[in-house]
Order: sequence, then structure tokens, then C-alpha cells
Amino acid sequence: MHKWNLDFAARSPWAEQYAQLADRIGEALDFMEAIGLSPDTVPQLKGTSFFTSHEALLLGYEEAMTRQDSLTGDWYDTSAHMLWIGDRTRFAGSAHVEEMRAEPGGGRASAAARHAESRESTGPNHPHHPIWSRQG
Repeated sequence: MHKWNLDFAARSPWAEQYAQLADRIGEALDFMEAIGLSPDTVPQLKGTSFFTSHEALLLGYEEAMTRQDSLTGDWYDTSAHMLWIGDRTRFAGSAHVEEMRAEPGGGRASAAARHAESRESTGPNHPHHPIWSRQG
């Protein structure tokens, strides 16, 4: 595995630094195994929770990543865990706001959005699909 990881970096100007870092990581993993720390003894080592967020700026991309849940019938944009809309696209009636309103979990507007603007963007027809404004 270590050799495979080095192959892609072999022609890079940082190949030597990458190799040294990979060796140190390997040594740390060997040490953990030597003192009895392994995924069998420490279940937290088997995985981690990892969440992503990005601005839903390119609607074509977001539409391509939208899927229908086979159990609920709800539509989800699967490109990130939390999507947000920025100052360029957060005005009422914009396609970006409509895309966020369709998200069952809602979306987030930029810090510059006032709470009232965010509430107006969701509208009375979408009480369960809020668009939150970041406060701070």
C-alpha cells in the first residue's frame, strides 16, 4: 500500500517530503499496534463522521446531484451535507433560493443575510424547508 501511495507522487517536487511524511505515519501506526491500539480494541479507529458544505452556486451541478429518496419520495441534493447560498444569489425569487427551498433539510444563507430576508425567502408555503441566516 505504501508503495502504491508513493507512485503518484514520485515525479512531484515534493516527493521526498511526501515519502518522509508517509514513513512517519507508518511508524506511528506501527507504534499504535505495538501498544495494543487497533480498530479491534478501539472501535473509534474504524471510521469517522465527516461532513461537507459548499455554496450552491452552479445550479446545473446541483441539479445533476439531486436524487429522489426511494422511501420518502423527497428530493435531496447529494453534493453536500449542508448547502448555502451567498450574497450573489440569495435574492427572493432567484433560482438558487428555489433550489434551497426544495431541500427537505433547508439551506443556509450567507452571514450578510438578515434574518427577515431569510424568512421571506422561505415563504409561507415552505414552513418545513427553512433557509437560515448565519448569525455571527
